[in-house]
Amino acid sequence: MSQAVQYITNEQGERVGVLLDLITYARLAETPTPDENFLVGLSLDELNALASCKLAVAE
Repeated sequence: MSQAVQYITNEQGERVGVLLDLITYARLAETPTPDENFLVGLSLDELNALASCKLAVAE
């Protein structure tokens, strides 16, 4: 049985690529309209900054 996601790593153990099973790939590739919540086009630094943010409590 194959896994839905497998990572390709370099000699240092860092993830440098990803492999998707055919069903997962097809589901992502056939999305009719992009989900507005997808974080496409952001750099790694921008994603890290976003991940480290905390939301303020609504008043």
